[in-house]
Amino acid sequence: MPRQRTEQFRNRKPSDHRRAFLARRLRREVKAVRALREQRAALRE
Repeated sequence: MPRQRTEQFRNRKPSDHRRAFLARRLRREVKAVRALREQRAALRE
């Protein structure tokens, strides 16, 4: 199983890695924005 994973990793294109990195960063930013929005809503109440 670990060997198969390394094969997949080796076969990946650099663009795929970049896309995964950007998607991860975007998800983290969305989470942060949502948390800020919830904080503001809590303050407004």
